[in-house]
Amino acid sequence: MVVTDENGQSSSATMDVTISTRMDTPVVWVLNSYAGQGILPGTAITLQFQAGQLAGFSGCNTYTGSYTATDNGDGTYTVAITGLVSSQMSCPGDVMAQESSYLGLLSVVTGALLQGNALELVSPRGSLIYYQAGTLSITPY
Repeated sequence: MVVTDENGQSSSATMDVTISTRMDTPVVWVLNSYAGQGILPGTAITLQFQAGQLAGFSGCNTYTGSYTATDNGDGTYTVAITGLVSSQMSCPGDVMAQESSYLGLLSVVTGALLQGNALELVSPRGSLIYYQAGTLSITPY
């Protein structure tokens, strides 16, 4: 983790963690990149799966939906996401554009790959890459 203050000074810390999980656990997944690009500095996008429902924070708004995931037995899943809805708050234009791109990709996910503490959701428009987080608190704009 690297933290940089408004004066440009930074500090960092690292830690190795090995986590084994399934998709359907109360784990918070934090988006690292989508369709090959990183997320905007100062923003966070999260995702949780639980009992056929998913929920998260998409940078400005919260969202919910339903999913089905079929374990293919090789660390991959066949996934379908339906009924995505989000709260309707407004944020700065760049944050809203990122959120729109993210939710657009999430809505057409067809598969998933779990490797250690990383989750890749695959769609025809590009992949969503998440890492597993512990407790996370997000304050919207």
